Amino acid sequence: MNFFDLSLEEKSVYEGENASDPCILDPIICGTNFNPASRSVSFWRDYLRVLVHPVFNSPVKPEALSEGLREYSKRSREIMKELIRAIMEGLELEEENIEESLELNSGVQKFSANLYPPCPRPELAIGLPPHADRGLLTLLIQNDVGGLHIKNKGKWVAVNAIPNSIMVNIGDHMEILRNGKYKAVLHRAVVNNKETRISLVMTNGPSTETYVT
Repeated sequence: MNFFDLSLEEKSVYEGENASDPCILDPIICGTNFNPASRSVSFWRDYLRVLVHPVFNSPVKPEALSEGLREYSKRSREIMKELIRAIMEGLELEEENIEESLELNSGVQKFSANLYPPCPRPELAIGLPPHADRGLLTLLIQNDVGGLHIKNKGKWVAVNAIPNSIMVNIGDHMEILRNGKYKAVLHRAVVNNKETRISLVMTNGPSTETYVT
């Protein structure tokens, strides 16, 4: 992600104070959780979060980012819709009006880019704390550096990245929509002291005006 190579001055226009808030008040926010001086467990990452749908937003720099992000968000919505149709079919539920009932054409789509550089004290830091994603489905692309863990039967399990693949996580809204038949995935990101990990995340949810029950 060339965005992270921009100068602090260029990135500072997108800094946000409430980056951990699930509700984005600003369409584009970025920042850092580095805290090398802390003696307790710290967060260790740079991040960029962009609201890309229903209204598309993008940082102005680097120049190629906007065009690529627009195309990727469009293709991701197409994949998300096909996966939801398949889930509905697998559960033998009516799927004809799923796009209309969830208002997917005006649904919220958020892009997040996370950079986890080598950490000198990885035992005192974490990339992201345990959480489940909001929305219906999350599409994740990551480089070949491990760091993603999911909770399975009470234990944290490392998920190794498959080259040229997209990982799909179930979000909170999908769990609610299907009465718990699909569980939202509890996951976290850990860091290491040798290699940089990058993850590109696209969360897809219903319209902000939609009640999911």
